[in-house]
Amino acid sequence: LMNTLYTIENFGKVIWSQLRNESVVNSSTVVGEGCTGTVLAQEERDKLFARIENLEKKYNELKLQKLQWFTACRCPVTENANIYYRDEMLSTREQLMQLQQDLKECDRRQVQLQTLINNHEALFNSLDLKLRELSTVCQREQTTSVEVSKINGASVSVSDVDAKINLALKRYDADRTMMPDFALESSGGSVLSIRCTETYDQRVRVVTLFGIPLYYKAFSPRIVIQPGIVPGECWAFKGSVGSLVIKLSGVINVTSFSYEHVSKFIATDGNIESAPREFEVYGLMSKHDENPQLLGQYTYDDMGDPLQHFPVTAANITPVPIVEFKIIRNYGHPKYTCLYRFRVHGERVKPKYGVLNE
Repeated sequence: LMNTLYTIENFGKVIWSQLRNESVVNSSTVVGEGCTGTVLAQEERDKLFARIENLEKKYNELKLQKLQWFTACRCPVTENANIYYRDEMLSTREQLMQLQQDLKECDRRQVQLQTLINNHEALFNSLDLKLRELSTVCQREQTTSVEVSKINGASVSVSDVDAKINLALKRYDADRTMMPDFALESSGGSVLSIRCTETYDQRVRVVTLFGIPLYYKAFSPRIVIQPGIVPGECWAFKGSVGSLVIKLSGVINVTSFSYEHVSKFIATDGNIESAPREFEVYGLMSKHDENPQLLGQYTYDDMGDPLQHFPVTAANITPVPIVEFKIIRNYGHPKYTCLYRFRVHGERVKPKYGVLNE
C-alpha cells in the first residue's frame, strides 16, 4: 500500500511538471506571432489554464487520498493492538520458561530425595548389622567366666587387666617415659652452670592483660629441665658446642637419659636444624669435678620420634648427684643450637660420699 501511494505521488509530480513546461512553450508561441493572433492565442491559453486547474484539482485529490490511506495505516488503535498482543506473547513466553525451570527444579529435588532415601536405607542396614554384632559380643561375654586365666594359682580377672592398663596409661601420660625424671626442676633438680656456653638470645615473652604487663617469661637454661614442649620455647646457645650442668634431685644411680625436641610437624619452618646431633653425658661428684665419668656418647636422630631414649653405655659407674649434658654439634644451623627437654632416669640411692654439690 505504501509503495502504491508513493507511485501515485510521483506520477502526479511528473504530470504537473509537463503541464508547466507546456504552458511556458505556448506563451512563447503567442508572443512570437504578433498581435494578429491575439484572440486565438487567448482562447488557447484559457483552455490550457482550465486544463491545468483540472489537473491540479485531481493532483490535490490524490494527495488527500494518499494522506487518508497513510493515516489509516498508522491508526493508533492498530498500534495499541499490536503492543497488546506483543506484550501478551512475551508474558506467555516468560510463563512457559518459568514453568520449564520449575519442572527442572522438581526433577532435581526428586533425585536428591531418592539419594537421601537410599543413604538412609544404607545407614539403617549398617546400624542393624552393628547391633546384631554387638548383641553377639554381649552374649559371648555373658557366657564367659569372670576368671579368664590362672597364673601360679592366682586368678586374673578382666577388671584386674583394666586396672593395670589404666595405671600404665597414667604413668605414660605423666611424663611419656613411664620413668621418674631426676633432673626435673619441680622435683628438686636445678641448673648449676652452663660453663663457657653463651646464650644466643635471652628471648623474653611478655604476658599482658588489657595491654598491662603481668609477668615476663624468660627462656633460660632452666627450661631444659621443665615440662612441656612448645615450638620456640627452648634454651638457645651460640654455635653448636655447649654444656649444661644439672644438679639432680638426689644421688642417683643413673641408668638412662631421654632427650625430647620439637617435632618437625609443628616446627614453624618445617625443619629442626638447630637440634643437637651428637652429645655426651658425664657424671660428676661436684660442679667442678676434675675426673668426671663418661656415661655415654649418643646421636639424636632428627628423622626419628621427637622423644628418644638413650641407655648408659659405660660400665662400673658410681651413683652421682650431678650430670653434665654436653653438646658436640647440631644438625647444621650456623648460628645457634636449641635444647628443649633433657631427662635423667635411674634409681635413688643414699649418698655414700661427703659430696658438695657446689
